[in-house]
Amino acid sequence: MAAMIGFGLTWAMRRVDAILRRRLGIVEFSDDPECLYRISFGVLPATMVLPSGASIAAGRRFIEVHLWNDRIPAIPPKGSTTAWAAAFGRGLQYSFALLANYIARDPECRDVAAITASPVFPARLGPDALRRLCQRLGWEIMPGREKRGRVAVWLDNILIWLLIRVFNPEGSRGRGVSHGRIEVWMSRARLLDRYAARTDIEGKTEETMAE
Repeated sequence: MAAMIGFGLTWAMRRVDAILRRRLGIVEFSDDPECLYRISFGVLPATMVLPSGASIAAGRRFIEVHLWNDRIPAIPPKGSTTAWAAAFGRGLQYSFALLANYIARDPECRDVAAITASPVFPARLGPDALRRLCQRLGWEIMPGREKRGRVAVWLDNILIWLLIRVFNPEGSRGRGVSHGRIEVWMSRARLLDRYAARTDIEGKTEETMAE
């Protein structure tokens, strides 16, 4: 019975994940099996000034980065070990390199001015570790406050926990249901300077995978 319930939950959440991707316009930009990102496109409604001083004008297009749930390295039974964190970090950097290459070369991205994401963290642990990781990757963290209502936040928390439970089961152990999000941005110039100029995409050089 437990196995049947587990199978049903997995099937249902994979269907939900696919529906959400279609509704949000989330697409795959790379066929590299090691890519950890999918993306969607948006238009900035108002001019934004990043903490670095870089300005992104209203009306400019941006790319929102989404983790590819199926490809996040499986957390081992003993939890998030140093080896797992290192492998995940290398995967994130390599995926940034793929994204930078895509933005630099694809005509559809000529007017993309920045990338953004809204990564989540367990509320019981707080955002500090996630902020440090994002800063190491080159993201700029925007100060923000929750703009959604309580019901929307509650539903988002449940969805996040269920997705983690299905796609990376060990990651849900002791995590709790409550989550928070941070808002991060990176200008096109910073992305290309940090990742595209020094990356051999096809060769997957040591420089690409370095911390």
